[in-house]
Amino acid sequence: MLAAINIVFLALICFWIWKRDTQPLHKLFWPALLVKCMAGIALGVIYSTYYDPSDTFIFFKLASDQADIARNDFSAWLNILFAKEHGLFLGEYRTVFFSKITSVLALLTGNNYWVSSLYYSLLSFFGAWYLSNTIARLFPGVKTAAVLAFLFFPSVVFWSSGIIKESIAMAALFFLAALFLKLWVRERISIISIVVAVLGIIVIFKLKYYYLAAFLPVTLSALIVKRISEKFKLNKPQHIIGMFIVVLAIGFAAVTLLHPNFSPAKVLHVITFNNKVFMDVCSPEDVIHYYQLEPTWGSMLINAPWALISGLYRPFVWEANTVFKFITGLENLALLIMTVLSLRYVKDLFRSSECLLILTVLLYCSILSIFLSLSTPNFGTLARYGAGYLPFFALIVFNQPLVNKWLSRFVA
Repeated sequence: MLAAINIVFLALICFWIWKRDTQPLHKLFWPALLVKCMAGIALGVIYSTYYDPSDTFIFFKLASDQADIARNDFSAWLNILFAKEHGLFLGEYRTVFFSKITSVLALLTGNNYWVSSLYYSLLSFFGAWYLSNTIARLFPGVKTAAVLAFLFFPSVVFWSSGIIKESIAMAALFFLAALFLKLWVRERISIISIVVAVLGIIVIFKLKYYYLAAFLPVTLSALIVKRISEKFKLNKPQHIIGMFIVVLAIGFAAVTLLHPNFSPAKVLHVITFNNKVFMDVCSPEDVIHYYQLEPTWGSMLINAPWALISGLYRPFVWEANTVFKFITGLENLALLIMTVLSLRYVKDLFRSSECLLILTVLLYCSILSIFLSLSTPNFGTLARYGAGYLPFFALIVFNQPLVNKWLSRFVA
C-alpha cells in the first residue's frame, strides 16, 4: 500500500511539472523520464542478478537499518542523521553520508528498494532535464547534442540512475553546470538557485569531491577571464587563452586547500596507491596498464595521454570479454567515431565566439578523465565514474551538422 502511495505521489509530481513546463524540450519530457526510471530499475535488476554483494543493495541495507531505528525511536535516528563521523576512511565516510540520505527514502517507502530507486532516478532526471533545457534555450544550435548527451546517452543515463552515489551527485553537478551557463550569459540568478547550488556543492563535496575539484577551478576561472576580456575588450584568442591558463593555475592552487587528498604532497601518492589497489585485485584484462606509474609528476605526464584515451574510449570493442563490456565498447566506438568526425571543425574553434566556453568544457573533461583513469584503472568502475565527465564531452563531439541533420526533427 505504501509503495502504491509513493508511486502515485511521484506520478502526480511529474505530471504537475510537465503541465507547467514550457521548456524548449517539452515534448521529450515523458520519453526521457521513462528511460531514466527504467535505467534505475535495470541497475537494481542487473546488480541483484549478476553481482552479489553489490554497492546499491549494501547502501540500501544500511539505510533500511537506520529507517527501522527511526520507526522505533525517531529522536535516536535524528541523532544518527546529524552526527559527525570521526575516524572513518574516506570511502566509508561517503558511504555513511549516502546511507543517511537514503534512510529518509527508506523511511518514506517502507524499506522498498525499487520505489526508493525511482526517487533517485527522478532527482537525477530533473538535474539533467534542467541542464539540457538551459543549453537548448541559451544555445539553440547545441540543442540536439544536449539531448543526446544528457538525456539519452546510455552509460550516462544508466550510471546516474537508481540507488548509487552518482545519482544525486550528478543531479547536483548538472544543476551547477546550468548555473554556470546562466552566469556565462549574465542571466539573473534567483535566491532559490543560489541556495540549491550551495546544497549541491555540499552534496558533491561529500560524495564525489573530485568532480568538484575539477569543476570549480575551471568554471570560475573561465568566468573571471570572460569578465576581464569583456571589460578590457580583449578579443584575440591567444590573449584570452593565456590569461585563462594563469587564472586557472591560481585556481588549482586554491583547490589544494579543498580536500587533504589534493595537497601537492599527497595527490600523487593517492593516485598511485589507488591504482595499485585496483591492479592487485582485478584481472589483467579488466584494467588499464600504465608505464611504470610512480608518484612523480614526470610519471603522471608520461601516462596522461593514455589515461585520457582510456577514460574516453576504453574498453575498445575488441577488448570485450563480457556482454556488459561489449555494450560499453560499442558506445565508446560510437564516441570515438564522432570525435574523429568532429576533428574537421577544430580549425573553427578559435574563430568561434564561444571559444573559451568550449575549451572550458574540454579541459574539465580532460582533467577528470585523466585523474580518474590513473587512480581507478578498472574498466567497470571507470565506466561508472565516467558519468561525471562523459556527457559534457559528448556534448562537444555530438555538436556537428551530421548529427543535427539526422536528429533535429525529433528535438525541434
